[in-house]
Amino acid sequence: MHDIIYLIIFLLVGMTAGIGSGLIGIGGGVIYIPFLYLLLPALGVPDDKLVFTAIATSLFTALFSSGSSFYNHVKLKNVDYKSALLLASGSIITCFFTPRIIVNLNPVYPKIVLIFSLLVTIIKLLFDRNNVEPSGIKINNVYLFFFGALVGAIASSAGIGGGVFIVPILSYFFALPFKKAIGTSTFTVFLTLLVSSISYWIINTSGGGAHSAMGLINLTASLPMAAGAVVGARLGARLGYKISVKAVKTVFILYLIFAAVKIITTL
Repeated sequence: MHDIIYLIIFLLVGMTAGIGSGLIGIGGGVIYIPFLYLLLPALGVPDDKLVFTAIATSLFTALFSSGSSFYNHVKLKNVDYKSALLLASGSIITCFFTPRIIVNLNPVYPKIVLIFSLLVTIIKLLFDRNNVEPSGIKINNVYLFFFGALVGAIASSAGIGGGVFIVPILSYFFALPFKKAIGTSTFTVFLTLLVSSISYWIINTSGGGAHSAMGLINLTASLPMAAGAVVGARLGARLGYKISVKAVKTVFILYLIFAAVKIITTL
């Protein structure tokens, strides 16, 4: 009975993340992580591994929906592959090695990175306009590698895909049209999540709980959340035509503020 209840809860968490993604493009990680902090202990995850298991599980879960998003943008020919490859080349290096460093640190550091990511997401939702055009700033594309490396380190430390950072970087510093920046970011985000998940999977440590079969990745939480996210994304896309996006943003902003405060109180 308890397993069925948790299955339903994780499905609903995934649907919530999917709806947010379909409606306003919010990344799943900022939804998954706070819930995982609360729910993973019930699945047998020890306190000393909770933060790292939450991060690994969030990254693996988001991998599924990001792959679907990337595929859709490829079909729409909305990916600048040159920019995406430069970003990804930096990101996959840091997101492969960062988990090996993170798991040996005090869990408070990943929490600080996550809080920073939540605050960036809140600011983005408050001030972002989907019709924003390039700012006119255009720096050398070689810097994409270094931006990618920074995003990879942050993403694999906080359990998020990094799109909340990549889209503004491409739009504001490399003069990429906003919609093209979104499509291009999906390529880098997908590879970041993939390599990060592999890294957390092969780390020689246990902690994912009794239900885990992939290192620090908890499959009992991850798989139903991924399934819920796929359904939620489709639902969110449809709801976008029927309800106010502003109202949805307000709800998510309030949730993110609550999550940030909750995590701060655990530092």
